[in-house]
Amino acid sequence: MKHLNEIFPAVINAIKFRFSQWALVRETAKKNSIVQYWQAGALGGGSNLDLGNMTRPEALQLVRDLKAGPIVFIDDDSGFIAFGHPPQAPGSDVQNP
Repeated sequence: MKHLNEIFPAVINAIKFRFSQWALVRETAKKNSIVQYWQAGALGGGSNLDLGNMTRPEALQLVRDLKAGPIVFIDDDSGFIAFGHPPQAPGSDVQNP
């Protein structure tokens, strides 16, 4: 039979994990509902797009539709999305997919 000092830590850790999941879902839902002015820029410079006023999921979908390459950075505070492949390090033999 398990002792209480073995059971309580497991229960407390399970509660902490569920709470952190709930907090993450709540924070994501809050960020996704805010309408703000968004911009997008390509890595390595060259292009900067003004997307306009929209929610975060709408801005992400617009960037996916407009440009090839992965979305690599999202700044919710300033409303900026960076996309494209990062520049290669000098002397690197690895090619971007």
